[in-house]
Amino acid sequence: MSFRTPLLGTTLYEMTKLGKNCDFRLVCDDKSILVHQGIVFSQVPIIAAECDEGTNGQKGSYRCEGFTSFIVDHMVEFVYTGDYTSESVENPLIPHIDVGKVADHFDLPALRAIVYRKIDETLRTPLGSSGDILRKAYDLTTDMVIQDKIASCLGNALQLCFQTESPYPDEPVFSRVLRLACDKITRLENQVRELEMATRPPARRGFNAYAPPVPK
Repeated sequence: MSFRTPLLGTTLYEMTKLGKNCDFRLVCDDKSILVHQGIVFSQVPIIAAECDEGTNGQKGSYRCEGFTSFIVDHMVEFVYTGDYTSESVENPLIPHIDVGKVADHFDLPALRAIVYRKIDETLRTPLGSSGDILRKAYDLTTDMVIQDKIASCLGNALQLCFQTESPYPDEPVFSRVLRLACDKITRLENQVRELEMATRPPARRGFNAYAPPVPK
């Protein structure tokens, strides 16, 4: 995406909001988004290919079936500026998960990488690491990378909880089971680290380290 500079990309993206010089339409489930065809085609090859083949939509438009304009506009912002804006919502992980689905659908690895980064940043916030939010978000994605990130965050929260107090003070058997699970995870993590250390190749020595001895 070398055509962009921050100022140019932002200016062109703002023009789409006003419909200025736009010659293409992304038809979403709820409404359409006006864009510049040349920019979208150059940055999203799947859209360009399907329009050239005539397999999607009419001339001058493309159907983004299964996606709302709220989510597709995140992709459009990325296409123009190289990033997308995160809104303040009740569950801050869900917009990123939805953008990840768009990135997968249109095969945009750079956008997917940004989604992963933003999810990591969200999981480090108090709201983003809330148990209820994590459980709901986990059920909304089939992306194993995102699921692993959420599961890891839940595991860390669980271990931290046991360092302070039992999450089930009235249910000692549940606390015992979960504590044993956490202890087992810790032991496995230690074993993995020890195995990595044992199998790590030795550090390279100097050029003459293995030179044959000089004859006397």
